Amino acid sequence: MRTLSIVVFLSLFFSSLLHTQKLARNPIMVINCETDDARIKFLQMITVCEDNSDCGEGFICVGNFYDGSYCYPVCDPDSEEGPPEGTICMEIFINEITTVYILVPDCSITIGECEYEYIDEDDVYWDPARRACGFETEGFSTCGCPEYFVPEDIDYEAIDDYINTNNGCIQTVPCYDGEIIVENREPNCDFESADENGMVTDSIIIRAGIAQIGQALSVQQLINCELTGDENFVLALADIFGEGVDAGWVFKEEEDDDMNVIGAIIVIEFQRDPFEETQIVLSPGVDGMERIITIQACVEISISDPCSCENPQNIRVPSATGSLALSLFHDILTVMAPTGSLVTLNMTNENFLNALGEEIDIDTVIPETPPGSGMFQLEFYRPPGTMFNISVLINEGNETQFMSDVACPEDCPLIQIPAIGTWALLIMSLLMLILAVAFIQQRRVVRL
Repeated sequence: MRTLSIVVFLSLFFSSLLHTQKLARNPIMVINCETDDARIKFLQMITVCEDNSDCGEGFICVGNFYDGSYCYPVCDPDSEEGPPEGTICMEIFINEITTVYILVPDCSITIGECEYEYIDEDDVYWDPARRACGFETEGFSTCGCPEYFVPEDIDYEAIDDYINTNNGCIQTVPCYDGEIIVENREPNCDFESADENGMVTDSIIIRAGIAQIGQALSVQQLINCELTGDENFVLALADIFGEGVDAGWVFKEEEDDDMNVIGAIIVIEFQRDPFEETQIVLSPGVDGMERIITIQACVEISISDPCSCENPQNIRVPSATGSLALSLFHDILTVMAPTGSLVTLNMTNENFLNALGEEIDIDTVIPETPPGSGMFQLEFYRPPGTMFNISVLINEGNETQFMSDVACPEDCPLIQIPAIGTWALLIMSLLMLILAVAFIQQRRVVRL
């Protein structure tokens, strides 16, 4: 392990610079960065601090009088898992006798003068205050950046300008606490596209003004929202480093068809249970303004046994020919919705009837059957040759409509009513059967 003597303290000098860069509320683990390597995305979270209270749990404020102070995650050098690839645990002194290990970039592979043959690779290390790779001479000499920090268009000749522009190798990401615009999009209710666990892929788009490009929008809680791809790795790191850490997304440029920049945009892709409400709870905005993005649960409506002539629960009435004619088809309306919801009829139809042939009332509550299943069922009847359309309300707010696909048939076979002679034969057969059983029982008693 490399050891670096750096005093951790309140940097009064650097506080004079804070008017040019907003102090981050918490360290931000940037999601949706330019790089596709999630293992090092979290390194872009290192933010300005005055003391440890600015860093949150699991972080420490590290710096010096001249170069400023930044929040770094504390790490365990004896951990069996070890630090993430591209990082090392570096030991620093917080006073003359006490040391602590912080997670820093690995400077073994760099872009810049660190590649020169006269610099021993083992002598190159990360300076937490300058946020760059360097080596000791008469003082500390900055010599480059970790290769995986540098965008593809930054080469050996451009690295010095890159370091000067960013005050080091890491591009600090300020929080954005202003108003946001969430594009009004219908949730993905394509149930056929669900995976084996019943999850569907969905997305939202968040917009802000051009001035917000490069700023981070941080998230506090995700409910029924499993981020796709490498983003889950970043969130896992946020959990490891404690509650004081925010994970967030960076606003990117939004361009029109002519490649003109028209605003700042964030696109978030995730998987969700379509039958449960999704919430993305962002960190509060200006003056504590809540920013909660809600995606309504999908509602699926179906009927279980449409227009079956053989359904024994159908209602039949005597016809003019003395046979039983089908009068009402029996069926069950099934609504899949979040468990515990209040599901009510909002629009009914003259062909949507109860067993008495009466139209089912608006505001009829559809019970959850069984409780906790998310399945809400209502028995209904409809006449032959008819279709119907209805709508339901979920918790008195989310309306979903349903229309039957086809009309019920009008030519179901008649069921003949047995004639008097037929009934007489049936009764006589039953009497003879009873007498036969009684005779057999009597002979058994005599033998005993």
